[in-house]
Amino acid sequence: MSALFLMKMKKGGVRKLSAKSIREAGKIVLGGGVIVYPTDTVYGLGCDPMNELAAERLFTIKGRGGKPVPSSVIASSRPLA
Repeated sequence: MSALFLMKMKKGGVRKLSAKSIREAGKIVLGGGVIVYPTDTVYGLGCDPMNELAAERLFTIKGRGGKPVPSSVIASSRPLA
């Protein structure tokens, strides 16, 4: 599912933020996929950090060869982080 989303982004350009795009990104993350999202200066890659397969996909996309590297984790509360 992650590859499908990345292909959509490549073909369709940057999507405008909308309720629909947020729902689609949420479905991809919950399904173990990787999303691409804009930040203030660059694009970020995101996935469910508790899903080992999703994290491996993220490292593969980043060309890390499955090796863990320091990554940011965003959580709604400190106990979840």
